[in-house]
Amino acid sequence: MDEKNPSPIPSAGTQTVEPNPVVVTSMDLKLKPGTRIQLGLRKGLVDQVRGSWKKPYDVRVLWDDEKYPVFVTHRGLELEFAKGRLKVL
Repeated sequence: MDEKNPSPIPSAGTQTVEPNPVVVTSMDLKLKPGTRIQLGLRKGLVDQVRGSWKKPYDVRVLWDDEKYPVFVTHRGLELEFAKGRLKVL
């Protein structure tokens, strides 16, 4: 290979593949107690929102047909909302 005329096609050993990053826009997900949500096929009721920072940390959700509530991280719900999997009913 010449310095003045580099080969336009790299060899198979030097070719790099860049992964497709998931682009998530910052959306304000407003969750407060009593809000109905749907994540995939599951529907539930927001029971409690925890965290004393600018954004909440935990959300306690009581899913339909389940006996006990479950804590879910707020950031995880934001990512699902940005991907279109979480709906606020």
